[in-house]
Amino acid sequence: LRRDLILVQIEELGKVIAQIMHNRNHGAARKNTELIQVAYDSLKTDSHFLLTASPEEIHSQLNHEE
Repeated sequence: LRRDLILVQIEELGKVIAQIMHNRNHGAARKNTELIQVAYDSLKTDSHFLLTASPEEIHSQLNHEE
């Protein structure tokens, strides 16, 4: 069950990334800020943590989220 949840989250994150790239290539980059926030919210984290924490800390936080 946990594996299925993780796979769904990865798929959803991939969709957000694809939409961000599409927006950038088609002049709608202003919408990307909102999409990026959706990605952070779904991961229950923020850019500061991801940019400053070690890979081990990031893995630990994401692994402990239900």
